Amino acid sequence: MLVSQAFTKNPQKSKQRASIELGISRTSLSHLMQCLGLKIYRTRLLHWLLEDDLDHRLQFCEVVLNDERQGSGITDKITWSDKAHLKISGAINWHTCVYYSTKNPHVTIEGQLNQLGITVWASLSCEGVLGPIFFHTSVTHILYLNMLRDTVLPTITETA
Repeated sequence: MLVSQAFTKNPQKSKQRASIELGISRTSLSHLMQCLGLKIYRTRLLHWLLEDDLDHRLQFCEVVLNDERQGSGITDKITWSDKAHLKISGAINWHTCVYYSTKNPHVTIEGQLNQLGITVWASLSCEGVLGPIFFHTSVTHILYLNMLRDTVLPTITETA
């Protein structure tokens, strides 16, 4: 009964936090949750795909595969990058949001726009990790271009 109440009161509560608050092991908690029919539901963000997106993805894959078959080592020349927005309000990345419930809650994520925070950028290649690079203001195309020109390109050129 306590397990059900804990997740009814706060369906976003992590299993680790619940097991500590209830004084039971995570294994026991997982078993009790299964008996109660509590399932994990993850939020989803839908991205609209454009008509040409599938063709562009397929063309990219064909180019990479053909170049790799010819021994170009193209996969050794690719640098993958991503960014994260960290907000001073404590808002978290929606990717990590989960809900425990007996029924799908069909959660909609709402958030305040233009919250104070920083943006962190990093990249990964066969040469290693580049970054993190911090942006303390809104990232404009000019700031991003300057970061690529002043930091990323010189580092890539040095390792090439």
